[in-house]
Amino acid sequence: MNSLIAAILFECTIIISALLQIPLKKSASNSKYRGIRTYLNPVVLSVYVTFFLITFITTYLYKNVDLTFSTLLYKTEYIFIALFSVLFLKERITKRKFLGFVIIISGVLAYSFF
Repeated sequence: MNSLIAAILFECTIIISALLQIPLKKSASNSKYRGIRTYLNPVVLSVYVTFFLITFITTYLYKNVDLTFSTLLYKTEYIFIALFSVLFLKERITKRKFLGFVIIISGVLAYSFF
């Protein structure tokens, strides 16, 4: 497999993982589910099954993506989760969260390129 295609697919798995955080959060705040049903309802179970499948896909893609580059790609998940939280959950990004994103991305870039 071409490493560029593998990197693109790798990033797609990261975006899907970030998107899957939205139904998990919505399900956790759903008052319909209480007790063990908070964790064992159809939404949460389907998300966990999808996470499980994505883990296998990502593991396969690691064979074709440079480890340093994959670390850089993987850290973009934090940005996507924040972006999707703003778009779908109407959450705010505080200055503290934004600073955290800047520190994470700066650290990954420094590690990857220096």
